[in-house]
Amino acid sequence: MLNKATKSADNMKTTKTNEPSSVRLMLFNPEAHQVCVAGTFNNWNPGAMPMKESGRGRWIKDLRLPPGRLEYLFVVDGRWTPDQTAKQEVKNPFGGLNSVLEVLSAKEADSQSAALEGQQTPKTINRAEASTQKALMLHQ
Repeated sequence: MLNKATKSADNMKTTKTNEPSSVRLMLFNPEAHQVCVAGTFNNWNPGAMPMKESGRGRWIKDLRLPPGRLEYLFVVDGRWTPDQTAKQEVKNPFGGLNSVLEVLSAKEADSQSAALEGQQTPKTINRAEASTQKALMLHQ
């Protein structure tokens, strides 16, 4: 009986490690009429994942992606465009650049969120202090 319970718990750990994670891709392009995202996660199909315009030129796509290193591009009105906000890029076989996204497993994402929860970076505190000081100066 104990072996079955242990085996079941081990299976749950493995499943969570390989579980897809939620990822939100965003693009700002007020001139765009149609935006899609294509990458290694959808066999580079340019029309498979249309993004939704959320107003004022902001385009959003929420995805469930497997953990790992994934490459992608935006397809803006038929033109393949790298994500200008991507932290990494790699050369592609066509002479351009692909954007790179490192997707954490659900387990890794949970661990990272727990570690960051409740912490403020000095930069955040300084911005908050500066905003407060500016507000006080405006009201004087």
